[in-house]
Amino acid sequence: MTEGEARTAALTGGLLPATEWVEVNGLRLRCLVWGAAEEPTAVLVHGNGAHAHWWDTLIPALVPGWRLVAPDLRGHGESSWAEPPSYLMRDFAADLGGVLSALAPGLTPRAVLETLAGVQMLDVEVPTTDGRWLVMSRYTQPEKAVALLLARLKMKLPEQPPPRLSAKKKLMT
Repeated sequence: MTEGEARTAALTGGLLPATEWVEVNGLRLRCLVWGAAEEPTAVLVHGNGAHAHWWDTLIPALVPGWRLVAPDLRGHGESSWAEPPSYLMRDFAADLGGVLSALAPGLTPRAVLETLAGVQMLDVEVPTTDGRWLVMSRYTQPEKAVALLLARLKMKLPEQPPPRLSAKKKLMT
């Protein structure tokens, strides 16, 4: 074990990351990856002047249970430096897009929203014998992947509302 690995192991409870290299926008970015591929993925992004190992002390709290990807941003840690220098937020964002595509496909805000859009709310309206309507608002039960996503986001669907009676309506014939 190298001296650097020993320092990492001391901070992560013995959990050593795999190193993945991602080529993006003409740069070679180093990414540290902890956890199993089948676990949900979270991407940990350090701030300016930092590097991927800034997350080491957090790792034992999240692994196992999560697959964590911590990239060294351009010009940080062991990643390439941009030449000519280009270190604007849009540069970092574009690099992160490449890291997400390579190491966390499907982990985009749009993908999360599209997954959650599978939960539908609908009103079931049943006529009663006295001319009123029994209205039951219901949402569809989420599929397994959606239920897992909701749990990981610490979200839950509201309780199914009780049925209600509406005013009299004329039936369409």
